[in-house]
Amino acid sequence: MMVMSGYILVDGANGGGLRRNAETRVRVTAVDSAASPLIPKEARSWQTMSMLVFVKDFTWMMKECFWMLLIPEICLVMGAVTALTSFIVLIKSASVYRRFPDYQAKMLCALIESVWLVSNVCWMVADCLYDAPVAGMPWQLMPLLRPDASHYDFMKGLAGYGCILGTIIYLLGVLRHALIPRIFGSFGGGDAQCRLNSKYILLQTSTATWCLKDFLWSKNFVVEALIVDCCTALCVIAQCKVQSGRITCLGYAWLAWVASNAIWLLCELGVKSIWLRFLAGAFAALAGAIVASCWFLRGEVDEANALAADLEQVITEVTIPSSADSQKVRVAVIGAGPCGLSALWAFKDTDDVDVVCFEKQGDIGGQWNYCPSTPLEQHANHSSMYKDLWSNGPKEAGSEYPDYTFMEHFGSAMPSFLPRAAIADYIKGRAKKYGLTGKIRLKSEVKHVMWDYIHSRFNVVVNDISSGKIYTDSFAYVIVANGHFSTPEFPIFPGYDTFAGKIIHAKDFHDARRFKDLRVLVVGGSLSAEDIALQCHKFGATEVTITNRSPMSYPWPNNVSEVPMLVQVQGLTAYFSDGTSKDIDVIISCTGYKYDFPFLPSDLQLRTKNVLVVKDLFKGVFFVPRPELMYLGMQNQVYTFIMFDLQACLARDAIIKRFHLPSEREMLNDIGLWLERQEQLKHVKDWHALQTMYVQELNQLTEYCPDEVSCLQLFDDAEDDKAQDLLTFRNLSYTSQFSNAFAPAPRTPWSLCLDELTLDEYLQTERPEPVRAEMRMSSEEYAQLERATIEKWGIHRLHTEVIGYYVAPSMMVPAGNVVMVLPPYCIQTWDEVTDFNSVIQVRFGGVPDALFSCASTPDSLDCYLNHSCKPNLQAMVLADFSVNMVALRDINPFEMLTWDYDTTEEDMLAFGGEFECACGHSNCRKMIRGRNWLDDATATLTMEMSPGKNVVTDASTAPSGPSVTEITSSGRSA
Repeated sequence: MMVMSGYILVDGANGGGLRRNAETRVRVTAVDSAASPLIPKEARSWQTMSMLVFVKDFTWMMKECFWMLLIPEICLVMGAVTALTSFIVLIKSASVYRRFPDYQAKMLCALIESVWLVSNVCWMVADCLYDAPVAGMPWQLMPLLRPDASHYDFMKGLAGYGCILGTIIYLLGVLRHALIPRIFGSFGGGDAQCRLNSKYILLQTSTATWCLKDFLWSKNFVVEALIVDCCTALCVIAQCKVQSGRITCLGYAWLAWVASNAIWLLCELGVKSIWLRFLAGAFAALAGAIVASCWFLRGEVDEANALAADLEQVITEVTIPSSADSQKVRVAVIGAGPCGLSALWAFKDTDDVDVVCFEKQGDIGGQWNYCPSTPLEQHANHSSMYKDLWSNGPKEAGSEYPDYTFMEHFGSAMPSFLPRAAIADYIKGRAKKYGLTGKIRLKSEVKHVMWDYIHSRFNVVVNDISSGKIYTDSFAYVIVANGHFSTPEFPIFPGYDTFAGKIIHAKDFHDARRFKDLRVLVVGGSLSAEDIALQCHKFGATEVTITNRSPMSYPWPNNVSEVPMLVQVQGLTAYFSDGTSKDIDVIISCTGYKYDFPFLPSDLQLRTKNVLVVKDLFKGVFFVPRPELMYLGMQNQVYTFIMFDLQACLARDAIIKRFHLPSEREMLNDIGLWLERQEQLKHVKDWHALQTMYVQELNQLTEYCPDEVSCLQLFDDAEDDKAQDLLTFRNLSYTSQFSNAFAPAPRTPWSLCLDELTLDEYLQTERPEPVRAEMRMSSEEYAQLERATIEKWGIHRLHTEVIGYYVAPSMMVPAGNVVMVLPPYCIQTWDEVTDFNSVIQVRFGGVPDALFSCASTPDSLDCYLNHSCKPNLQAMVLADFSVNMVALRDINPFEMLTWDYDTTEEDMLAFGGEFECACGHSNCRKMIRGRNWLDDATATLTMEMSPGKNVVTDASTAPSGPSVTEITSSGRSA
C-alpha cells in the first residue's frame, strides 16, 4: 500500500493492488467505457491500470507459491511478469495521476513501490539460480547463468535496501496520519477523522512491517523477521475491523500470505519438513485464489460501483460550477421527491447554507410524479405507482404537513383516502408556496458521489440529461433522498423460466384492467400485494390468489384467497408448500424493492432492509462511518411526510451546529438501544408504537411542531377499520389534528370508482339537480318492513342517567346487516323541512342534495339514535330515498346504536353553533359543527329560532366546506 499526502495509490499484500473492503466490487473492466458518458478517457485508464495491478498482485503471490513448492521455472516466469507489470503500472500512473494535486509525491510513491518489487524479484531470482542445489531443486541451469556468491550477496543486499526504503516511506505515512490529522471542518469531524486516520495508520503500518520483515530476512535476522511477520498479521486484522467491522476478503488474502511467509521462516530456522514447505506454498496459492475471486466472482458489478470504488477523486473535462457565495456551507440533496422536498423546506430560512437539489426526472414529486404516457426510458422509469392508485392509509395519519394542511391546499375538507393525483398536487403545492423549486436542477442525474480526502468535501458528478454534459460540483454535505421504491427485489422460483403465462414485478403493474378475466397469482405479503390483489379483483380478474410466508389474514373478497408459500411452477400450474396447486395465467411479484444507491461507492452505501431501525444511521439520518452523509426516509414507513420533515430538520440542525453529534461510540450505542426495541416487536401495532416514539424524539430534538405529532391511536384505529372490510375502509373519515377538519366521505367509493380521474375531475363539485324518487312500495309495506327489522333484532329503547334515552338490540347483529329502516315518507328535502330542530340529517350536500329524517311519530326509535365519531351504524340512502341503517361491525346485545350524523347550519344556530360530542373515541371531533353552508356566498339566511326572535346570518362569513357529500355503504359522514 502506498499512501502519500492522503492519496491512495496502490495496495496489496506486498504493496500491489487497490485496497477495498470485502464488499467493494473491483472489476472495472466490466464497465463499457465507450457507452459511458463519464469521462471515458479516464475510465479506460483506470480500467487498464486496475487490471495491471491485479496481474501484478496475482503473479507476485503465485511466484511465492511456486518458489515454496520448489517449481522454480514457473517461479521465474511469475517474477518476470511481476517486475514487468510493476514498471507498466508506474508508467500508467503518470497518465492517470497527471492532473491530480501532489502529482510528484504520488509518482515518488509509485517509483519506490516499483524499486521495492523489482528488488524482491532480484532476490528471488538469485535464490532460484544460486541456491538451487542447496534447496534440493531437481535441476541446475547452465553454469553461465549461475551467479557467484558476490553477485548473490549484491542482489540480496539490493532487495534489503529496497525493503528498508519502502519501510521508511510507509512509516512517514503513518506519522503523517498520526501526528498531522486533517481538520475536516464538519460536525462530528473529530471522530470521523479519527476513524479515517486509524484506518490509514493500520494500513500503512501493516505494509511497513511487511517491508521490514523482508529487510530483516535479507540480513538473515530470521527470528526478528518472524516476530515482525506476526505484527503484520495483527495490523491486517485491526485495519479490517476499523474499515468494515470484520475481516474482509482481501484481508483474508493478506493473512494467508503472511501465514505462508511465517511457515517459510520456520523452515529457515531449521524446521526441516517438506510438508511445511508445501503448506507454505498452499497458503500462498490460497492468497492468490482469494485475490482472483475478488475479481472474477464479483465481476458483475455495475459501472457506478466499479468507478466509485477506484476513483477517490473524479477528473472531468468540464468546468465545475461555483457557488454564488463561497462562504456558504454547500449541501447537495439527491432527489426531489417528498424526502428531498422536506430537506429543501428545512433549509428555507437558513441564509448561510447553499442547498442544491438534483432530480433526474423532469418534474418534482418522486414516486408521486407518475406519468402514464411517458415511455419507460432510462431517466423516466422511476415511479412504481399505477393507475387508479389511492392512498392505503388516511392522510391524517402522519401524511399531512402541520404548516400546510390539506384544508389550506384544497380550500375545503378532503376525504381521508385520496387518489394519487391529489396527493401529488398537495406535495407540489407546498413546494410552490415556499419557493422550493428554485433550488432544484431538474433532469440532472447524479452519477457518482465521492469523498475528497484532500479538501474534506464531496465531489458530485452530475449528468445534465438535457444538454448531455457531465460536470462535477463540490459540497460539504450530501443528503440522499432518492427513495427506495425503484429497484425491484425479484426472487425467482423454480419453473419461472418455463412458465407459459406472464410474469411481472409490481413496478410494471401499471393498470389492473389488463388482467381482467385472468387468473392472477400475487407473490408477497405486504401492502403492495394487498393493494394489487384488490385492484385486480376490482377490475374483473377471474380469480386472485396471494401466496406468502405469513398470511395477512384479512377478510378478502369472494374471489381473493391466500395460500402458503409458492414452491414451484409447472406449465400454468402453481404448487404451494401445503401440497395444494392452482392454475394461473399471470404472476405478479409484489416482493418489494432494494435499497439502491448506484451513485455511491461501497464504503458510503447504506446496506439495509425494509426495517424500522437502520443499523448504520444515527437517529435514522446520519451515516455513522461518515456523518457528513445523511439519508432521509430509509426506514419502513409508518409515518411519511411528517417523519421526512423531522429527519430533514435534524440534518439541518446538525449542519448549522444547532445539534451536535456525539462520538461514534455513543452513536452506535444509541442505535443499539433502538435495535433492541425493534427485536421486541411482535404485532403491527407495535411497529406503530415504535415509530411514534421515534418521531416524538425527533420532534423534541428539533422543535419542529409545537403540537403533538403522534398519530398512534389513529394508526391503530385505521388498522382495525381496514381489518373490518378491505373494500370499504377507504370510504371512512378521520379528523386532522392540525386543521381540526373532519374528512368527508368520498363522492364515489373506492370500490365503485372504475375510471382514472384527473385531479380536476376529482375535485369537480357540480352535481345535477336532485330528482325526487318515487316510492317503490306502499306506505304500509314500508311500515311493515320497518317493524319487521326492529323485531328481528329486538331493538328497544333504554335509559340511563348519564346517557339519557338510547336504543339497542337485544341480540348480536353481524356486520353488514340492516338494523333499522327509515321509510321514504320519513325523509324530507331541505325545502320540505319546517323545523330543523325536529329532524336529523341523513345525507349532506347543501341546499340541493341534503336529506333529513323526520320521525313518523315522536316515539319512533330512530329519534333516539345517538351520535358517535366512531359509530356502529351507517346510513345508506337508497334509490327510492328510503334509508337503511347498516351495521358497520358486529354489534353486541344491548350495545347502544350510534351513527355519525352532522347537522345543518340552521340546527347549529338553534344549538348555539355547535354541540359537544361525548363518544369518548380517540378520533372524536369534540365539538360538532354544521358543515352544509349555502352555495350562494351572497345569500343570507333568516331563521326563527324562538318565538319573537329572528337571527340573520351572512353565509359569506361562514367557513368554506364541501358542497356535496354522499353517504356510502361504509363511509362515515362528512
